[in-house]
Amino acid sequence: MRFLIPLLAAVVPTFATAAPAAFPVLARVSGVASGDVLNIRAFPKADASILGELAPDATGVELMAERDGWYLVNTGERSGWASGRYLTPGPNPFANGAVPATLRCLGTEPFWSLTRDDKALVLSTPEDQAGARFALRQTLVPRGDAPDRTFLAEGLTAIITPAQCSDGMSDRVYSLSATLILGVAPDAAQQSGCCTIAPL
Repeated sequence: MRFLIPLLAAVVPTFATAAPAAFPVLARVSGVASGDVLNIRAFPKADASILGELAPDATGVELMAERDGWYLVNTGERSGWASGRYLTPGPNPFANGAVPATLRCLGTEPFWSLTRDDKALVLSTPEDQAGARFALRQTLVPRGDAPDRTFLAEGLTAIITPAQCSDGMSDRVYSLSATLILGVAPDAAQQSGCCTIAPL
């Protein structure tokens, strides 16, 4: 019997880390040999065509959804699936009302990008790449650890919600959508876009 126990231990399978309760989250690649890569595939299947790859020591990988043990990630200008067996998710970056420092939103037609610091929302355009600053007055946070956020600034409101989103210019997929309301009634204007927490 004492010889059987080590044998049984040797065949017990290892399981991937439990999927996060909410997306997006950042992850690191783990368990991939040095000199090898983690393939990103067109579908969540081991025999699906390869779209891209992640380095064996990659960090800051944004996970946007999970299906059958695979995670949806972005690679270049498109999205694909990487095996969750080799990805270790980090903590929920929106837990306890937090706002990830890497959160940024972007839109097209017209082109714009939005970032945030402790004091302001910064809205950049091709014509104003330095960005216009809007003094941040309040951040509304829902109950629980969901990523919904509403940023109230002077002359600008930004509403972030968890929803699959496309930038309309590529095949990339995002897991957060953004609605901007510029100005005040009756002259307010609305713009839509997507958000990411992936580091630049």
